[in-house]
Amino acid sequence: FLDVAVDDNNRMHTSYNASGTKNYRISSSKDLWGSGMNLQNIPVGKRPGVENIRHLFIAPDGSSLVKCDLRQAEAMAVSRILCRHGDYTLHNRYADDKFDIHKWAAAPIFNIQEENCTKLQRAVGKLSNHAGNYCAGPNVIVSAALKYDVKGVDYQFAKTIIDTKKQMMPGLVKWWRAVEKRVRTTRTLTTCLGRRRYFFGRTDDNTVIRDAVAFEPQSTIGDVCNIIFARLYQLLKLPSIPILQVHDECVIECPDDCVDDVIKLMRDVAMIPLFLNRDLDPLIIPLDISVGKNWKDCEDV
Repeated sequence: FLDVAVDDNNRMHTSYNASGTKNYRISSSKDLWGSGMNLQNIPVGKRPGVENIRHLFIAPDGSSLVKCDLRQAEAMAVSRILCRHGDYTLHNRYADDKFDIHKWAAAPIFNIQEENCTKLQRAVGKLSNHAGNYCAGPNVIVSAALKYDVKGVDYQFAKTIIDTKKQMMPGLVKWWRAVEKRVRTTRTLTTCLGRRRYFFGRTDDNTVIRDAVAFEPQSTIGDVCNIIFARLYQLLKLPSIPILQVHDECVIECPDDCVDDVIKLMRDVAMIPLFLNRDLDPLIIPLDISVGKNWKDCEDV
């Protein structure tokens, strides 16, 4: 997997593209001089036959990697958006640090208690959240299940997942219809952070509508990550440097004696209020922070 060129100093570089995705998350590729690779695609061992190789990325002697990860960010954004449509199902659940959105989604699908949820059942709940939130059809869920080796998800069971999701979160369909109406009327969507997307071409295409539904939560959280990364770049003092942004995660390399200061700075810059519903207090996504000598074996702090 890592049959790629590294630089003379044994570092692997990447180039970021600020407009590399439809929802304005930055994308990653090999650097401009032909070395390195897409570092947002390094396996974490969640797919069959694919090993987690993040342990190969290490901090220099005397330094550590400090990693911050937005916790259940998109799901939290969706739950707040649904409040606009009268669905407060999950509004206060995230105040409990032990709340697991994927177990919560899996429980009614399998008619079990959340605490009895198995690893496989949780994986089904994760499918329900990641695909079901964005009006995916049964075929999309079956394809996602195959991709991530989630056993036992055929077309009929995928329909059960979708139907259960709609029953659990009745505001979903109202939200989807509101987005569809707006796109067909104005061809424009705007996030609470001012990010705007225009939709050209046909608006009766299901793929376009799914993209439109996903735009607000995915783009909003993507911008939160970008803001955190930019603030860290501006405020960190050398030799502490931000080195990676991977989806909802930012990674900093810093001297061992600066770790505590970097952790404090991370918590400060991540306090970004999201006014997703004008009738409610702003949402601030919680942050999980971990520290280690390599990218894989970071421990929570």
